[in-house]
Amino acid sequence: MLRFLLDEMIPRLIEKILKNRAHQVIRPPLSMSNSEIISMASREDAIIITADKDFITHVSEEYDYVIRRVVILARKRDWRRIAKAFEEKFDDIIAGFRIDPVVILKESGYEIRIKHGVVIEFA
Repeated sequence: MLRFLLDEMIPRLIEKILKNRAHQVIRPPLSMSNSEIISMASREDAIIITADKDFITHVSEEYDYVIRRVVILARKRDWRRIAKAFEEKFDDIIAGFRIDPVVILKESGYEIRIKHGVVIEFA
């Protein structure tokens, strides 16, 4: 069982997928800052799931290679389509953490510059 901390924009669809796989889900208080989310994830030994690009490029060096996080990127936040891709790619996402603490689940054609991370694309 893994622990996941879901950022406020992540819908219940993703939460349901995780719970159906017997993982624990933590929902931080609304309007928590990114640094507070990172601190909470560190304390709780949780993987952050977010759609906030700042979790790719604006994480302090103290946490950058320590805090595991999934960053979901798409041109349009069609959460049903994204949730389907998340479920289909879940094993690849988890395997990505063996390579890097940052796993990016991104829509094909979405351009992003990263300094490190594992990129998994969906259609």
